[in-house]
Amino acid sequence: MKNNKIYLVIIIVFIIVNSTAYSYISGHVLGIVRDAETSQPISNATLKTSAGRSAITFNDGSFIIDHEAGSFLLTVFAEGYESYSGHINIQAIKTMKKNIELTPISINENLPVIDSVSQKQTLYGKTAAIIQAENIKSSVSIEKVEGIIIPPQNPQIMINTPLSGLPVLNFTEISGTNNYSATYDNFSTIGNYKIIIRATDIYGNTSLPLTASVTQTIGPDVFEEDDTIDQAKPVVLNARNARRHTFYDVGDQDWIMFYGIFGKTYHIETSRLEILSEPVIDFYGPGKNYIFSRPLIDDDGDGVAYLEWIVNKEGVYYFCVKNIDANVFGANTGYDLRVGYPEGSWDGHISGKITDIYGSPLRGINIKTNHNGSGISDIEGNYVIFDHQTGATTITFLSSSLCYANKADTMTVKKFETTLFNIRMENIALSDAIKHLQLISGISIPVNGSYIGNNIGLDDAIYMLKCLEY
Repeated sequence: MKNNKIYLVIIIVFIIVNSTAYSYISGHVLGIVRDAETSQPISNATLKTSAGRSAITFNDGSFIIDHEAGSFLLTVFAEGYESYSGHINIQAIKTMKKNIELTPISINENLPVIDSVSQKQTLYGKTAAIIQAENIKSSVSIEKVEGIIIPPQNPQIMINTPLSGLPVLNFTEISGTNNYSATYDNFSTIGNYKIIIRATDIYGNTSLPLTASVTQTIGPDVFEEDDTIDQAKPVVLNARNARRHTFYDVGDQDWIMFYGIFGKTYHIETSRLEILSEPVIDFYGPGKNYIFSRPLIDDDGDGVAYLEWIVNKEGVYYFCVKNIDANVFGANTGYDLRVGYPEGSWDGHISGKITDIYGSPLRGINIKTNHNGSGISDIEGNYVIFDHQTGATTITFLSSSLCYANKADTMTVKKFETTLFNIRMENIALSDAIKHLQLISGISIPVNGSYIGNNIGLDDAIYMLKCLEY
């Protein structure tokens, strides 16, 4: 009987290993887009490659594109600047730096011109708004007017949403005018939306982009769904920008997670509380074990309420922020949230992306350094460690999944800079999966000089075998 089990194990392993699915192994291109005359960074510049990859620059002009290896044409354009085109050569598992300067443009009479767009709009729960592009001038007929909608995003971490994944708004001409309008009905998340609008004539000439904006004040925040401990989102410790949350629905809860280092004091703070926001925190330790529940009280009357906690066991900590009255929700329930350790500030930062060997992002990877820095990767595989000691550093990536092996590496944190450090996690070895299958089959295996028997479940082994598929 035991031999039959062993043969079954071998057959399962053979089938799974030989059904492996592969995807491209990527590299990265990153840099800063600046004004060629003033050297000032240009935000909201749009980058596209001939392979269809794209990005939009952040407020500091920076960008990063996860891209397959090879030679490609990179095109960059921004409102008020001449477009840029140039070739880039990307190597697998390597990061290419490419800084770009754009020249301010003088008006070309052959290009369509959008005179103005809708003024900033503020919505109070209503999710639809009309966007207009007004007085479009062109020497020939206009073929199309389009707007790319950039929704609110996590303000604490750089998330590059590809243009291909953003909503596109198609405008319709208002009869008898040179004005165009479009209605978008999904301004549902609280925060600021940007709509980048361009007009294209029948010859393919495209106008300079203009940007309209819409702000939503009532609705779910950008971190939803986060209503259970299993949906908890990682917070960036010591982040410069706060996370904006709201209790948008009855009983709404905001679950947050961070990686705590033994002996460190962590500071959880809420501020800019709206009139109906009275946060209560339920706190959980490693293993999702309940520790305490406590209201956050503004003792000083300065609009800031906080609590502090000394970590006595290293691991992932969770806390739930909820309104003291679960039936109070909707308008006027917003609050800002920050989590950090009030121990002074170092000079450097670490940022990067965690992927598997095929370039797919990995979420929930715990990160720690030998200088007590820590973080957790988000759904896009991104992580940030602020206020880190400069110099040589050992950084360790800890997988919470049976699928990936832990990994450690050395790096140098640069002074007054954000040091980029991307990492690829490797799948568990086939030998590890076979050992677990041997346990299930009733075969004792040696561990630290003694023999152990069946101490894991079938579900665990099947899970590990599935990991070998990728």
